[in-house]
Amino acid sequence: MTNAPMHYTLTILELGRGRYDAAAVHALVVRRHGPAWLRDQVVPDLIEAVTRGSRRDAIALLPVGADLARTHLVFGEWLRRRQRRRDAREHLGLACAVLDDLGFHAFAGRAAAELRATAERRDAGGYERLTAQETEIARLVAEGHANREIAERLFISPNTVQYHLAKVFRKLGVRSRTQLARAIDPAAAAFQAASRASRCTAAESCRARIDWTTPSIP
Repeated sequence: MTNAPMHYTLTILELGRGRYDAAAVHALVVRRHGPAWLRDQVVPDLIEAVTRGSRRDAIALLPVGADLARTHLVFGEWLRRRQRRRDAREHLGLACAVLDDLGFHAFAGRAAAELRATAERRDAGGYERLTAQETEIARLVAEGHANREIAERLFISPNTVQYHLAKVFRKLGVRSRTQLARAIDPAAAAFQAASRASRCTAAESCRARIDWTTPSIP
């Protein structure tokens, strides 16, 4: 009889070591043979293992819905960091629309920030040099949110918010929140409009599909 709890423990151990293919092997055993509660619990670990490793075949064993949407999100992030922006937009747009529909607003916001970061854009006084995290923090600051509120929304600490905000100030050449709001307002409006259009297109595309497709990974 398969010892699913042991394989789950080994999954976590291998992930911690950065041995993602080995982690995927153990996670697949849990996914196939473990009790129902453990099969669900291992899904995020399997997502990480197959996204960072080479066991792409394992994606077929992931459930539909939020978990698969998160797979599209993580894969879209991976594509964007390798400058494959066009490919990334498809996965990020799909993830953003579905996660938002399902009520996973924090993950949807993360996908939206990544989606904005894929946009081809002209110079906006340094705005284009912001990372996805910095872009989202800058937008929330411009909307008048305090560091603690931003931290709660993004599930990070207020100190982390301040760290990124300092980098935003330096990149944009501003010294106050008021100056930041003035500096990013035109660009932010354009990015938000582009994001809404992308999410609308992605949502329509997603709703038109009865059966979800898994990410196609070369």
